Amino acid sequence: MLSEILSIFVISFISSLREMLEAVLIIGIIISYLQIIDRKDLYRDVLYGVLAAIFVSIGLAWIFLAILEGIGAYQELFEGIIMIIAAGFLTWMVIWMMKQSKTLLSDLHVKISDAITDKQRTGILLLVFFSVSREGAELVLLLYATFIKNYTLIGVPIHH
Repeated sequence: MLSEILSIFVISFISSLREMLEAVLIIGIIISYLQIIDRKDLYRDVLYGVLAAIFVSIGLAWIFLAILEGIGAYQELFEGIIMIIAAGFLTWMVIWMMKQSKTLLSDLHVKISDAITDKQRTGILLLVFFSVSREGAELVLLLYATFIKNYTLIGVPIHH
């Protein structure tokens, strides 16, 4: 039983680390580009975008768990759908990264430039917000799928 619980923690840690690294990569590219074009005044907007995305991701997880509590008899159907969606996200991300890895940096630079040339400080904030929020949403789905799969296997009840 201890080894199963340990495996849940390891899988959750690796999933969290992967999503966090993706978010940090995007934020790092944005910060370095802002530094290159000497727009350090937009760092605060990047920070606000990250903080907003973190709060939205936490809220999404809370809403997700609240919905789970209310579905009762349809729990197994819901769990199956979530596991399929999580697998789909993971598959899509691998394929997307294979296609976009060569142009990710330049595409992000174009998006940053567009946000800045529109003279909208909110543009950079929204770019960061949606990039980080997407990773947070993926993490919620992946952690839930891991939780359901592993807790069901070791016989721990999911609800009270």
